[in-house]
Amino acid sequence: LNFSIYLVAFLSLLFSIMIGQFLYKSDIPSSLIDLPDKRKIHTRPTPLVGGITILFSMLLVIILFRLYTNTQIQLFIIFSIYFFFVGLFDDLFRWNYKKKLIVQILGIIVFIISISSNISHLTFISTYSDYKILNYLIITLWILIIINAFNFFDGVNFLAGSLAIVFFSSYAIYYHRLGENLPLVFTV
Repeated sequence: LNFSIYLVAFLSLLFSIMIGQFLYKSDIPSSLIDLPDKRKIHTRPTPLVGGITILFSMLLVIILFRLYTNTQIQLFIIFSIYFFFVGLFDDLFRWNYKKKLIVQILGIIVFIISISSNISHLTFISTYSDYKILNYLIITLWILIIINAFNFFDGVNFLAGSLAIVFFSSYAIYYHRLGENLPLVFTV
Protein backbone atom coordinates (compact mmCIF):
# COMPACT_ATOMS: atom_id res chain seq x y z
CA LEU A 1 0.00 0.00 0.00
CA ASN A 2 1.67 3.12 -1.26
CA PHE A 3 0.22 6.15 0.55
CA SER A 4 0.39 7.96 3.84
CA ILE A 5 -1.75 6.32 6.49
CA TYR A 6 -1.90 9.72 8.23
CA LEU A 7 -3.49 11.25 5.14
CA VAL A 8 -6.04 8.41 5.03
CA ALA A 9 -6.88 8.96 8.71
CA PHE A 10 -7.15 12.73 8.28
CA LEU A 11 -9.41 12.45 5.22
CA SER A 12 -11.59 9.85 6.96
CA LEU A 13 -12.09 12.24 9.85
CA LEU A 14 -12.68 15.21 7.57
CA PHE A 15 -15.22 13.33 5.41
CA SER A 16 -17.00 12.06 8.54
CA ILE A 17 -17.37 15.57 9.92
CA MET A 18 -18.56 17.01 6.60
CA ILE A 19 -21.03 14.19 5.85
CA GLY A 20 -22.27 14.13 9.45
CA GLN A 21 -22.94 17.87 9.45
CA PHE A 22 -24.70 17.66 6.10
CA LEU A 23 -26.94 14.80 7.24
CA TYR A 24 -27.58 16.35 10.64
CA LYS A 25 -28.97 19.46 8.95
CA SER A 26 -30.91 17.55 6.28
CA ASP A 27 -34.50 16.41 6.38
CA ILE A 28 -34.41 12.72 7.14
CA PRO A 29 -37.30 10.27 7.65
CA SER A 30 -38.94 10.40 11.06
CA SER A 31 -38.12 6.72 11.61
CA LEU A 32 -34.43 7.75 11.65
CA ILE A 33 -34.96 10.34 14.40
CA ASP A 34 -33.95 9.31 17.92
CA LEU A 35 -36.43 10.77 20.39
CA PRO A 36 -35.33 11.69 23.92
CA ASP A 37 -36.18 9.31 26.76
CA LYS A 38 -34.91 8.35 30.22
CA ARG A 39 -31.89 6.44 28.86
CA LYS A 40 -30.66 9.27 26.63
CA ILE A 41 -29.02 12.54 27.53
CA HIS A 42 -30.20 14.56 24.55
CA THR A 43 -33.28 16.69 25.12
CA ARG A 44 -34.32 17.22 21.50
CA PRO A 45 -34.91 14.78 18.64
CA THR A 46 -31.57 13.70 17.13
CA PRO A 47 -30.99 12.17 13.67
CA LEU A 48 -29.56 8.65 13.60
CA VAL A 49 -26.87 9.38 11.00
CA GLY A 50 -23.72 7.88 12.53
CA GLY A 51 -23.75 4.69 10.44
CA ILE A 52 -24.41 6.57 7.22
CA THR A 53 -21.59 9.00 8.03
CA ILE A 54 -19.10 6.22 8.75
CA LEU A 55 -20.04 4.17 5.67
CA PHE A 56 -19.92 7.08 3.22
CA SER A 57 -16.65 8.49 4.55
CA MET A 58 -15.09 5.01 4.45
CA LEU A 59 -16.24 4.48 0.86
CA LEU A 60 -14.95 7.91 -0.20
CA VAL A 61 -11.49 7.16 1.19
CA ILE A 62 -11.46 3.69 -0.38
CA ILE A 63 -12.38 5.17 -3.78
CA LEU A 64 -9.98 8.11 -3.45
CA PHE A 65 -6.98 5.89 -2.72
CA ARG A 66 -8.13 3.09 -5.06
CA LEU A 67 -8.10 0.60 -2.19
CA TYR A 68 -10.98 -1.32 -3.76
CA THR A 69 -8.48 -3.21 -5.95
CA ASN A 70 -7.46 -5.33 -2.92
CA THR A 71 -9.55 -8.51 -2.47
CA GLN A 72 -9.55 -8.25 1.33
CA ILE A 73 -10.78 -4.66 1.18
CA GLN A 74 -13.50 -5.72 -1.27
CA LEU A 75 -14.72 -8.27 1.31
CA PHE A 76 -14.48 -5.61 4.00
CA ILE A 77 -16.64 -3.28 1.88
CA ILE A 78 -19.26 -5.97 1.24
CA PHE A 79 -19.61 -6.88 4.89
CA SER A 80 -19.51 -3.24 6.04
CA ILE A 81 -22.45 -2.56 3.75
CA TYR A 82 -24.21 -5.71 5.00
CA PHE A 83 -23.88 -4.67 8.65
CA PHE A 84 -24.81 -1.09 7.77
CA PHE A 85 -28.12 -2.38 6.41
CA VAL A 86 -28.63 -4.62 9.46
CA GLY A 87 -28.32 -1.50 11.64
CA LEU A 88 -30.47 0.59 9.31
CA PHE A 89 -33.26 -2.01 9.20
CA ASP A 90 -33.07 -2.36 12.97
CA ASP A 91 -33.51 1.42 13.32
CA LEU A 92 -36.31 1.59 10.74
CA PHE A 93 -38.29 -1.50 11.74
CA ARG A 94 -37.29 -1.90 15.41
CA TRP A 95 -36.31 -5.57 15.06
CA ASN A 96 -36.56 -7.71 18.16
CA TYR A 97 -33.25 -8.95 19.54
CA LYS A 98 -33.70 -12.53 18.26
CA LYS A 99 -34.17 -11.50 14.65
CA LYS A 100 -31.26 -9.07 14.81
CA LEU A 101 -29.02 -11.65 16.48
CA ILE A 102 -29.78 -14.28 13.82
CA VAL A 103 -29.06 -11.84 10.98
CA GLN A 104 -25.82 -10.73 12.68
CA ILE A 105 -24.61 -14.29 13.29
CA LEU A 106 -25.36 -15.30 9.70
CA GLY A 107 -23.40 -12.30 8.41
CA ILE A 108 -20.46 -13.03 10.71
CA ILE A 109 -20.37 -16.71 9.69
CA VAL A 110 -20.38 -15.84 5.97
CA PHE A 111 -17.68 -13.24 6.64
CA ILE A 112 -15.48 -15.74 8.49
CA ILE A 113 -15.97 -18.41 5.82
CA SER A 114 -15.06 -15.93 3.08
CA ILE A 115 -11.80 -14.93 4.78
CA SER A 116 -11.06 -18.19 6.62
CA SER A 117 -7.67 -18.69 4.98
CA ASN A 118 -6.60 -15.28 6.29
CA ILE A 119 -7.68 -15.81 9.90
CA SER A 120 -6.81 -19.46 10.46
CA HIS A 121 -3.71 -18.36 12.38
CA LEU A 122 -5.62 -15.90 14.55
CA THR A 123 -6.24 -17.20 18.02
CA PHE A 124 -7.47 -15.78 21.31
CA ILE A 125 -5.54 -18.23 23.43
CA SER A 126 -1.83 -17.99 24.20
CA THR A 127 -0.76 -20.90 22.01
CA TYR A 128 -1.83 -21.87 18.53
CA SER A 129 -4.85 -24.17 18.60
CA ASP A 130 -5.40 -27.01 16.18
CA TYR A 131 -9.10 -26.71 16.96
CA LYS A 132 -10.02 -24.28 14.18
CA ILE A 133 -13.75 -24.59 14.87
CA LEU A 134 -13.15 -23.37 18.45
CA ASN A 135 -11.07 -20.52 17.11
CA TYR A 136 -13.83 -19.52 14.65
CA LEU A 137 -16.44 -19.77 17.39
CA ILE A 138 -14.44 -17.42 19.60
CA ILE A 139 -13.91 -14.98 16.70
CA THR A 140 -17.65 -15.07 15.91
CA LEU A 141 -18.52 -14.39 19.54
CA TRP A 142 -15.95 -11.57 19.73
CA ILE A 143 -17.29 -9.83 16.60
CA LEU A 144 -20.88 -10.25 17.85
CA ILE A 145 -19.98 -8.74 21.24
CA ILE A 146 -18.18 -5.76 19.67
CA ILE A 147 -21.06 -5.01 17.28
CA ASN A 148 -23.68 -5.16 20.01
CA ALA A 149 -21.56 -3.26 22.54
CA PHE A 150 -21.33 -0.34 20.12
CA ASN A 151 -25.05 -0.62 19.42
CA PHE A 152 -25.76 -0.56 23.16
CA PHE A 153 -23.55 2.49 23.78
CA ASP A 154 -25.15 4.29 20.84
CA GLY A 155 -28.04 5.33 23.11
CA VAL A 156 -25.91 8.08 24.63
CA ASN A 157 -24.84 10.83 22.23
CA PHE A 158 -21.17 10.67 21.22
CA LEU A 159 -20.41 7.73 23.55
CA ALA A 160 -20.22 5.13 20.77
CA GLY A 161 -18.16 7.49 18.61
CA SER A 162 -15.77 8.28 21.45
CA LEU A 163 -15.34 4.60 22.27
CA ALA A 164 -14.80 3.82 18.57
CA ILE A 165 -11.99 6.39 18.44
CA VAL A 166 -10.28 4.79 21.46
CA PHE A 167 -10.89 1.24 20.19
CA PHE A 168 -9.68 1.80 16.62
CA SER A 169 -6.81 4.09 17.65
CA SER A 170 -5.50 1.30 19.89
CA TYR A 171 -5.64 -1.16 17.01
CA ALA A 172 -4.06 1.42 14.68
CA ILE A 173 -1.10 1.84 17.04
CA TYR A 174 -0.78 -1.94 17.37
CA TYR A 175 -0.78 -2.57 13.61
CA HIS A 176 1.48 0.42 12.96
CA ARG A 177 4.08 -1.03 15.34
CA LEU A 178 3.82 -4.40 13.61
CA GLY A 179 4.21 -2.74 10.21
CA GLU A 180 0.95 -4.34 9.00
CA ASN A 181 -0.45 -1.78 6.55
CA LEU A 182 -3.61 -3.57 5.41
CA PRO A 183 -5.12 -4.09 8.89
CA LEU A 184 -3.99 -0.55 9.71
CA VAL A 185 -6.13 0.78 6.85
CA PHE A 186 -9.20 -0.92 8.36
CA THR A 187 -8.67 0.89 11.66
CA VAL A 188 -8.51 4.39 10.18
